Order: sequence, then C-alpha cells, then structure tokens
Amino acid sequence: MEKRCKSHVDHLGKDIRNDFGWASEVIGKKSPSLLDLEEAVGLDHWRPRFKWASQHTHGGHRPFGSMLATTEAPSPVFAIGQSNSGMVDPLHMTAISLTHVTCSLLISRPGIDSAVHSKVLIGLSDDLGKAAMKVEHFKAR
Repeated sequence: MEKRCKSHVDHLGKDIRNDFGWASEVIGKKSPSLLDLEEAVGLDHWRPRFKWASQHTHGGHRPFGSMLATTEAPSPVFAIGQSNSGMVDPLHMTAISLTHVTCSLLISRPGIDSAVHSKVLIGLSDDLGKAAMKVEHFKAR
C-alpha cells in the first residue's frame, strides 16, 4: 500500500496528500478548503445554509425558534433527542444538492433528453420545497 501511495504521490504531486489536494492545481492553493471549492464552482452562496444545518454539531449562538428541532415550539425549549421539526430547509437543500449533482451528470452527455430530464428534476425540487413548507405550516396549527 505504501508503495502504491508513493507511486500516486509521485504521479500526482505532494498536494494530493492534503484534504481536497486533488483540486489544488485548479484552485491554485496548496491546501484548498471546502469553502475554496465552493467559491471556485460558484456555490459559496449556500454556505450560510450549510452552517445552519450544522448548528447542532458545531456550536454557536442561535435564537430560540431558529434551531432546527424547535420551529413549532410556542415558547423557548431545548431539543432533547431526535425531532422531525424544522426539516423543510434541510429537505429542500438535499433535493437541490441532488438535483445539482444529477443535472451535472446528465449534461455530461448533452442532448434533448438530458435537458428535459434536468428541467423536470429542477421542477420537482422546487415542488418538494413548496410541499414541505405547506406540511410544516399545517402541522404547526
């Protein structure tokens, strides 16, 4: 394994040993970060949503009512255990991310079919977000 690893490093360069090192040449940084990759492909505008989705794992202050598991609570509460509350944005962001990836794969073989499939996926992703919002507002009543 060490021999194969050295062979790959010799072939691809030392930067391949770093996290996201596979992108260092394109990004122009020895050790690019996830944020560098997001900026390079024009998806850094999703960073606030990513941070929000990680709020329970990576601490920081958030006002009550903005935490994912407490959106329907009428007064301040601490979420203890699992909850399906506040899942509209995570659900919609997952749909958007999967749509981005799938459409990128589809356009690798350009044609009318891949264009139509991409358009349908984008529409479904939008519809999913709207439907999830309706369900959560109905649940909160």
